[in-house]
Amino acid sequence: MVSTLEASDHALQRPARALVQLEDAFDDLGTLYSFMQAITKTIDRGELLHLAGTKILSIFPAASHVSVFLFNADDALRLAHIAGPRVPAQPMGLPDRVKEAVIERRTAVLTSQTISASRGGADMYVPMIDREEVLGVIHVSAGDQGDIFSRADLDLLKGMAAPAAVMLRNTRTHA
Repeated sequence: MVSTLEASDHALQRPARALVQLEDAFDDLGTLYSFMQAITKTIDRGELLHLAGTKILSIFPAASHVSVFLFNADDALRLAHIAGPRVPAQPMGLPDRVKEAVIERRTAVLTSQTISASRGGADMYVPMIDREEVLGVIHVSAGDQGDIFSRADLDLLKGMAAPAAVMLRNTRTHA
């Protein structure tokens, strides 16, 4: 039998969880706003990629590095920018399974170094889409630190990829 005290504890926990979720959402909105402020200061593609990479690294300070892959004039996906405290000596391209998910199916991917990816991931891949066209892919890596990124982190990165794609299209228009 559940006591009245236990029932009131459960009733109090629901609003507390909702408040935490609202606070997290508010923080994420602030993060997205500061990201958009940072990247809208330029129409130069190289500077845009640098600003976006720097801001993403500040939002995910445990990240090993951030890579941005863009399609070139020949429609080939190429590494356009890489930055971070632990940039690999030989940067890798996107794995085929990631290309299929991110480019063809236009879905964000959280990969894991462990068998179960339900708790987190070591790499985040997000498509940069503007006007129904995939312009590129943002990749944030944890390197050898393990599965440090969450689904919420992936959602936040997706929110950053959309304005980055719009700004990237603007740099092409003004080039």
